[in-house]
Amino acid sequence: MSLLPSLGYQRNTGGKRALGITESISDGELQGLKTMGISVIETIFTPDEKMKSLEKMGFGVRVLENSKDFESFTRWVADRWIKNYKGISYADPVLCAYWIPFSARKRILPLYSLNWRKFVPIVASYAEGVKNDLIWGRQPWDDFITELSKYGKVMQLIDNTRPAITVKDEINYPVSYVKPEYNYWTKEIPDDVLIENKRKDKIGVTFLLYASDLRHFTIIPRIFDLVKAQKVKIGLAITDAWYGHAPELLEDTLIPIESGGTFPFIEPLVCSAGLGVATEAKGFLPREKFLQFLIEAMRRVAKKWGKRLAPKGYYPWQDSSPYYKPESGEPQFDVVKEAGFEYYITYKHSGRDPEIVYEEDDFIVLNQQSIQWEKEAPLRVIKEFEDRIKGPGFIIVGLDSLFWGFHPLLC
Repeated sequence: MSLLPSLGYQRNTGGKRALGITESISDGELQGLKTMGISVIETIFTPDEKMKSLEKMGFGVRVLENSKDFESFTRWVADRWIKNYKGISYADPVLCAYWIPFSARKRILPLYSLNWRKFVPIVASYAEGVKNDLIWGRQPWDDFITELSKYGKVMQLIDNTRPAITVKDEINYPVSYVKPEYNYWTKEIPDDVLIENKRKDKIGVTFLLYASDLRHFTIIPRIFDLVKAQKVKIGLAITDAWYGHAPELLEDTLIPIESGGTFPFIEPLVCSAGLGVATEAKGFLPREKFLQFLIEAMRRVAKKWGKRLAPKGYYPWQDSSPYYKPESGEPQFDVVKEAGFEYYITYKHSGRDPEIVYEEDDFIVLNQQSIQWEKEAPLRVIKEFEDRIKGPGFIIVGLDSLFWGFHPLLC
């Protein structure tokens, strides 16, 4: 019943409202209902054993729907209500129950199947039915996202309580306090200093946090604390949903360090498909969809925070590494350039010495020195390339932020 409360609470039977109950109701509570005059119970997705128990207690049992698995049940619900809904989620029963308020507000229908590989095209077809390419939910395996990408769909990943408060995106969070002359590039290292550093064979070093999921909210503040303590410059790769669901965290990136914030040590980048996560390599997320998603993400950010604070950089999820197989895919650099970005950090040629992987006009693509994301010893990567690089260069270490803050059992 938690999948769609309206099934129980808004159904009319013989002109009377039906009381919604769940399978977990106790025998004592059922006897209480019986003494109050309840004689018939209509069942939806109820085990045969439970229905036999109800009949044994003297109730009349009327079967409305008798699915034997989550796939057929959630599809039955979706088929009944799809004309009234605006989105799709892939949500197991627990996740679905936690996100009922959000799903009700946004008119999102949950779908779920244990056989996720065969279910991917079905999820995509329902997304087509509601004309919404963004699918909320929790992936059973990362390959689920990769398979969805082939159908031009992206995912916004969530957990039961991450984020815990889902109504934040309804608030128009102001950023009018930021001085007009301030943006993320106000205090960049001057060109003359960079030229001098190059002459001295110095190596620029930075960390780049992959934080596309809203689930990363719970640990990013601790990473921000580390940035404040160490005063190290990092990049934060996020989707547009962060601007709606975690504006207070992004606010921190615009408050000067001397006032307790992190400015100018953190620069946001747009991550993956902008609106959500997808495999960006050629042959997966279609070019026209990829471009559409990136442009829409930038439009949303500019609308909320102003164009001057919209990111200039881009960081993918699997642009050259579908299914996490390095160098197995080809990035779509031209799409990101066409969307208006100035620079791009790619997984192509990751783990190699620093290089310009692609360059056109004022658009530049750099490789990173970690392979995908470093999970064990980022300082070891820095030391390795510091010893390898002859002359000036750069070291970029990618980090999946959840590995540095979540308990292992929660990852």
